[in-house]
Amino acid sequence: LLIGVGEGQLAERATVIPSTIEPSLERWLRQAIGQGKASDLGLVWRGSLAQAGRQDRSIGLFGRLAELDVTFLPDGPAVTIHSGQWIGEDAHTSVWLDQAKLPKFGLSRLRGEKWPDSDRKPMLTLATNFEGPIAGLVQDLEQSSIAHLIPDIIAEWSVQGSASGSVALETSLGSRQIQPDVAIAAAVQDFAFEPDQ
Repeated sequence: LLIGVGEGQLAERATVIPSTIEPSLERWLRQAIGQGKASDLGLVWRGSLAQAGRQDRSIGLFGRLAELDVTFLPDGPAVTIHSGQWIGEDAHTSVWLDQAKLPKFGLSRLRGEKWPDSDRKPMLTLATNFEGPIAGLVQDLEQSSIAHLIPDIIAEWSVQGSASGSVALETSLGSRQIQPDVAIAAAVQDFAFEPDQ
């Protein structure tokens, strides 16, 4: 079965995404994706239509995204997608973004992957370039699952300057007890900080 949609609103995605997709993917799509525009959408279904026949089918979803808010992690800030592509294949979901934005910081060339580990537990991998004011980056990170990486002195002081670089993150979506793996490389300009008055 192949279904194609030229343009659509993501708020209506439940009308084309089948209820029999992988439960962890369905939950993530429901929680993560907000309002937005989509085009060149497609659904490819191969195999059994029976609810119990999950192992006997494959489901593919794809499309282009624009002006969309995505919350990759339940306790993280929303990422505003200006342009990008989305591909889903069974329990795997991939997002490639040309330009995106955290509430106070710019992102580019963002890649996100949701995938099951060897125990079928959902995992998330994110990698992106970033650029913007350091104060904005700190505020965005304070709202994320890696807030513990921010030194207390930076969180409590006024920060000035700009930063650019890259960040990569891998974390479990099935347990908040597992700390994410994070790698950050950054260059800063005109950096200064002083205690808040």
